[in-house]
Amino acid sequence: DDSFEELCKTLRPSLQRCLCEDDDTIDEPYGTDFIEQYQAMRTLLTTEGALNLSSAETIKSCSPQNTALVWLTEEESLPTPVTSNNSTSHLVQRYLLATMFVQLSGLFWDNFHRWMTEVDVCRWVGVTCSQKGMVTELDLQKNNLVGTLPQEISRLSLLTKLNLSANKLKGQIQTEFGALSTLFELDLSQNEFTGDFLGSTVSSLTSLDSIRLTSNKFGGTLTSMIGRLSNLGTLNLNSNELTGSIPSGIESATDLRVLLLAHNRFVGSVPMELANLTKLEVIDLSSNELLGTVPDLLCEELQFLQEFKVDCSDVSIKYGCNCCNCVSGGILR
Repeated sequence: DDSFEELCKTLRPSLQRCLCEDDDTIDEPYGTDFIEQYQAMRTLLTTEGALNLSSAETIKSCSPQNTALVWLTEEESLPTPVTSNNSTSHLVQRYLLATMFVQLSGLFWDNFHRWMTEVDVCRWVGVTCSQKGMVTELDLQKNNLVGTLPQEISRLSLLTKLNLSANKLKGQIQTEFGALSTLFELDLSQNEFTGDFLGSTVSSLTSLDSIRLTSNKFGGTLTSMIGRLSNLGTLNLNSNELTGSIPSGIESATDLRVLLLAHNRFVGSVPMELANLTKLEVIDLSSNELLGTVPDLLCEELQFLQEFKVDCSDVSIKYGCNCCNCVSGGILR
């Protein structure tokens, strides 16, 4: 529409083809000085581990990574030589966020105020920084983000909060995501993510207090490695495609207060080891394929328990216990 065309006119001509016309190449003549600066920027970002372009990818490529690199080359003046770590860090995180913008169709976000402008990234909408100007939080929930997560997000090494919920994100989350060792809150709920994310990748995020992945298409099993998250307080995996049994090793997540596993395909029985999670306040295991009875020990040991949803059937009692909220046919009774 007219507003989109006007927006595109505000972009640098070298990027209009990639972001607005969806071409495969940037059709712009480049002078010698610009090419030299581009190569210097490319070398710097590669050395910092932020950029991983193949040697065959040229300055005219419209990949998200190269598009962001060309934009950064145009927007920034490269320190020569680079003597300040802060300057280098600033360039790196600017590149990382620019790559995210391009790969996730940023021009179609509901709100991208200040993104891809000359202002500091700490003033871009949804971005929060530390006092030293390093990105610590990304909150872009309900913002029409579309596509697969770029691995560049994993290079935001001081990130403590990531909320990308209620968007149109899909595909598998790459193992590099496990490098976010300072991440405290993770919310990727209400997207279309797939694959097995709950193994070694998540277990590496040992600072996590909250994981919300509800309403996706995550598959695979919930392994005992989840017990490595000793600081975890909330685990919400409702409405996915998880299979297998609930692992006994979950007992090692001793700070767990909220455990939501409803609407999956878990089988087997409720592990007795849940009784060791003495801080639990809410449990929801309903709408699975679990069988057996809930051990009385759970009711006795979980002194802070306020709600415990389980499946029941009038024909064949799947579960029943003194502290359970019985769900029959999807209805709490």
